[in-house]
Amino acid sequence: MLRSSRLTEKVATYSLGSDFAALPDDVVDCTKRVVLDTLGCIVLGSTIDAGRIMGSYVREIGGRADASVIGGGLSAPAAYAALANGTSAHADELDASHVSWGHPASVAIPMALAVCETIGADGREFLNAVVLAHDFGGRLVQAAGGRREIQETRHSHSSVLYAVGAAAAAGRLMRLKPLAQHHAMALAMFNISSPAAFMDERKHMTKAMAHGQSAFAAVSGAFLAAGGFEANDNVLEARHGLADFWFSDDAAIDKVTADLGKYFSITDTGFKYYSAGYPIHAPLYNSLKIVQENDVAVADIDSITVGMASHAADIVDSRDMPSICIQDMLSLGMVLGRLSFEDAHDTEALARPEVRELRGKIRIERDAELDLISPPFRGAWVRIATTDGRVFERPAQLAPGHWDLGGAPWADVEAKFTQLVEPRLGALNAARIIAFTRDLEHLSDLAELGRLLRGPTA
Repeated sequence: MLRSSRLTEKVATYSLGSDFAALPDDVVDCTKRVVLDTLGCIVLGSTIDAGRIMGSYVREIGGRADASVIGGGLSAPAAYAALANGTSAHADELDASHVSWGHPASVAIPMALAVCETIGADGREFLNAVVLAHDFGGRLVQAAGGRREIQETRHSHSSVLYAVGAAAAAGRLMRLKPLAQHHAMALAMFNISSPAAFMDERKHMTKAMAHGQSAFAAVSGAFLAAGGFEANDNVLEARHGLADFWFSDDAAIDKVTADLGKYFSITDTGFKYYSAGYPIHAPLYNSLKIVQENDVAVADIDSITVGMASHAADIVDSRDMPSICIQDMLSLGMVLGRLSFEDAHDTEALARPEVRELRGKIRIERDAELDLISPPFRGAWVRIATTDGRVFERPAQLAPGHWDLGGAPWADVEAKFTQLVEPRLGALNAARIIAFTRDLEHLSDLAELGRLLRGPTA
């Protein structure tokens, strides 16, 4: 049945026929918020080791000045600009999460910006491409069983499949012919591999690079296909193709094309309010609410018990990297009453005696009932006991910004963007980028937006 599904043809046909005019207003509004949030994370990431080193690498390569390297003060060949920007997007844990348990925006937006700048496409085409990349990237991951299934059975990261969705969107931007669109997706697959061993690395570098490499794969795949480079005509369903390689025997292949044009995957994007791995957000939010609503002093806390789904706890429990370690981020966030990027990366703050003392009082409980919730639950319950015998609890709840809660409103997205970008590109540029993003569908080209995002020439 899988062999005759004509999956590649269906994806190519839908993607090539997609158009901004068919997007509902709420989808466009959500997409612009995701774009602004991701651009802010790229600006920030360009100053972090992974983004900074990748930007320097791209600068040394040189070549045509086709597309902007955000925060790098230069333009580069399209695929390399996508590589740098995708790496910067996920250099810290502030970029948007998604119902598919990954970060498709950190692949889709670097791809779309690079291609649009190179070919002179307008803001409407850009927005349609970002939506389209989410539609197929997210569906491919979910059809394969989700990120956890991919990681446990294929030992890879979901960003690999986001590359295929982004390649379909890049092909649509370039108005490839149908067979070339098939080849663009196949060529993207040949460009990308992301062993999930990077989950245990010290500095988050190759986990960030996986997103940059996926954006690179999508852009280079589309440009190679446009130039006549061929690949398997039906790579998604072919023997030894994507489905054989990535899908388990019980994978729901129909999910790849289910409800296209009715359900837009980008609307299931979660925005981050804290600079930490996403499973940490609900525990921190609920803990802060307990101490704020009950006037509990941190010094009076005897114990904190956090109930999480096992798959969420496995990502953040006792990790070596502080920003994805729940013990580090929860104790720090509670002592400070907040958790900004600067806070999460302040080694002196992490070493404060009151932070270290509170850290030792945190216990993580893997909750079997939460494990049964599908799709995988990102909420958490919290119980705080004080030294005078009081006990306060909050039931399992999601953190603000989660897709089930409607994401983040414009005011919060703009505030986060401003906080990240003003110190790095200046207040005037930050305000102008916000204005351009708000009005993306009316931009005739993205050249001026790219210039603002590049920042001063180095």
